[in-house]
Amino acid sequence: MKNYRVHIILAFIATLCCFQEGKTQDTQFSQVFTNPLYLNPAFTGDTHQDRASFTHRRQWTQLDAGYVSYSLGYDHNYDEKKVGIGFSLVNDRAGISALQLTEFKASVAKEFWLNRNNRIRVGLEGGVSNRSYDRDKLLFWNELRAGGDLENPVSLPYDNANYFDTGFGVVYYSNRFWTGINISHLNKPEHSFINDLEKLDRTYSVHMGMEVPLGASERGVAKTALNPVIHYKTQGQWNQLDVGAYLQSGDFRFGTWYRGLPVSKTEDYRNVDGLIFLVGAKLKGQYQIGYSYDLTLSNLSLSSGGSHEISFVFEWPYAPKKTRDQFVPCPRF
Repeated sequence: MKNYRVHIILAFIATLCCFQEGKTQDTQFSQVFTNPLYLNPAFTGDTHQDRASFTHRRQWTQLDAGYVSYSLGYDHNYDEKKVGIGFSLVNDRAGISALQLTEFKASVAKEFWLNRNNRIRVGLEGGVSNRSYDRDKLLFWNELRAGGDLENPVSLPYDNANYFDTGFGVVYYSNRFWTGINISHLNKPEHSFINDLEKLDRTYSVHMGMEVPLGASERGVAKTALNPVIHYKTQGQWNQLDVGAYLQSGDFRFGTWYRGLPVSKTEDYRNVDGLIFLVGAKLKGQYQIGYSYDLTLSNLSLSSGGSHEISFVFEWPYAPKKTRDQFVPCPRF
């Protein structure tokens, strides 16, 4: 009975936060580099030919107030014009109230060569998003006080919110180092179920990494390398830092990240989230699979069940007729 009450309270808090101004956060993925279009539209087309990606995430598996997220992406590279186009589809379901977010975005990116070893990509994205919830699964405070039986239940004006959303990103990379900046919700769309006055906060994201060769190379690609990476993002009053590294040995990869920002805390929460462990492999030079587990370090660690995430990436075979000298050392995983 005690666990049931905890689940109800957590679900209520999660739902309430989603309805209030400044509380909405973007969908969270741990394997951010297997979602290149979701991470930054400038990554659109940073592949030899075509790429398709899929990610499934289950967060807080032992709680009814958990999250289930899916991401699907596809992009194509026009090598001669140094232009990439693509699209991404994300669906996120939060808590027992069946609060859902579905967004579809198209993206385009243009590459500029500074010289043979230094390049910049600029990307834009735009699309439509929908937020909805199941009225029958909502639980409000006055219903808890009345034992779940109300003559006049709370009613929200809308059960759907549709809006147009835009974003912008830039990526710089050399043969061993890369860094990018992305701004999501550039137009600050209205997204509330209650009124037309609440706008979605912009999300600012900075990501960077480098490749440190640990052994012999083949055609400029290290067979064994250590890849330190950093990903920081902020939205409204929320911020998050992922810092860690993954070891690449042949076709296998192993990584560990820390998620949190202990120096940034408020009266409401302590910004210490968890540890992320990742394993992955590249098969036949075209398929990439990955699995990650988030070990929660907050007070929910014993009861949340952590988070599981599976990713799959397929890249079409490299066309021999193309002569593109492609190198993006870290984001390719």
